[in-house]
Amino acid sequence: MTRCVAGMVSWLALCAAMVAVPGCKGKSVDRYGLSGSVAFRGEPVPCGRVTFEPDAERGNAGPGTSAFIVDGRFSTIAGKGHCGGPHVIRILGFRRPDASDEGAGRELFAEHVVRVDLPRGDSQREFVVPDP
Repeated sequence: MTRCVAGMVSWLALCAAMVAVPGCKGKSVDRYGLSGSVAFRGEPVPCGRVTFEPDAERGNAGPGTSAFIVDGRFSTIAGKGHCGGPHVIRILGFRRPDASDEGAGRELFAEHVVRVDLPRGDSQREFVVPDP
């Protein structure tokens, strides 16, 4: 896990910035935890990240968040989860960190984007990335 996370240091800065964004017009926004799994070709994605962005095209606004994928599992940080409603979810998956000396290794697939409605409450979700 350490090398996977270390291979995404620049992404951590972006993640921290997204988590720090306040809700619309300074109002407090309820945030909900989300955990689950990510699979590709029938196997857990070894390493990667899932980004949750409120879908502005469908009228949702608020803070975004993200989570690391480690051994096929992800979980948002307590108190820093998604805001519920329509979201654009972006998934990146990488080979095991020891696959190369370049951090997380090569991408397993191009960024997978899916639009979903997330519940206004803590929940779990499974994502299956289709073959290209």
